[in-house]
Amino acid sequence: MDTFSQNKSKPSHLHFLTPKGIKDKARVNMRFLQLKLDEYESLERELAEIEREAGKLNESSADREWQVANRKS
Repeated sequence: MDTFSQNKSKPSHLHFLTPKGIKDKARVNMRFLQLKLDEYESLERELAEIEREAGKLNESSADREWQVANRKS
C-alpha cells in the first residue's frame, strides 16, 4: 500500500473547506470529544466503584480468616 505522499491520486484526496465547513467540522469534533470525555469519566467512576467493592470483599475475607485463625477450640 502506498503512503499518501507517494500516492499518484493525491488530488482525489484533497478537499477544500469553506468557513462554514470549518465551523461545522469544529462543532462535530467538539461534540465527539465531549462524548469521549463523558465516556471516560463514566468509566473512571465505574472503576472506582469496582475497586471499592473489591476492597470491601478483601477486608471481609481477611476478617473471616482472622476469626477462623483465632477461634478458640
